[in-house]
Amino acid sequence: MLREAVEFVHARHPGLVVEARSADGPRARVLVEQGADAALLVVGAKRLNVAEQLFTVSPLGVTLTAHAGCPVVVAREPEHAVDEPPLVVVGVDGSANSRDAMAFAFEEAAVSGARLRAVMVRYLHRERAVGGERADVENRSRTELSEATAGWREKYPEVEVDYRVRYGHPARALAHTAANARCLVVGSRGLGGFRGMLLGSVSHVLLHQATCPLIVVPPREGIAAY
Repeated sequence: MLREAVEFVHARHPGLVVEARSADGPRARVLVEQGADAALLVVGAKRLNVAEQLFTVSPLGVTLTAHAGCPVVVAREPEHAVDEPPLVVVGVDGSANSRDAMAFAFEEAAVSGARLRAVMVRYLHRERAVGGERADVENRSRTELSEATAGWREKYPEVEVDYRVRYGHPARALAHTAANARCLVVGSRGLGGFRGMLLGSVSHVLLHQATCPLIVVPPREGIAAY
């Protein structure tokens, strides 16, 4: 399998240096250890039905995004349909963790020549959605998005950036917005995701529902021990 994997890569990227390595032990622990000094840790994931999502205990992607010390890429589809020009989507919630994700997303967009879409997801009571509150929430959110990207827009002036405010559950709204994106970037608290949300309710849902590659960026201050 390792030999086939190396041949697969060389056929598509002949100049890339590839090292094949086998290791013994629990796969999540081994991958976390192997990725300790890595720039990225990349794994595949199969699509689960609703019952499997509810009853599958600690799938690999969930464990890695909670414990790996580097950004984790979970690629679900081998030939994902990407918009042209390509689009990188980043989730923003104003926390330090989403700022780390923003830094990664800008660099990824610059390297790949992609546009960047910064998305903030808000919850809005249905009875208030028709009033002036929605406009207020929209304006405040766009201001926060502009402030969150300000320094990075100066550092990467070649990256085209737009802002989107979505409503509802953060994971589902982000997955829908990034349906045909090159990738979706979110921050992680090690054992959590968006502010006030646990891994199981946001990152876990994105691992199952995001159709594009999902990149979970860990906090700079460290991660939870495996």
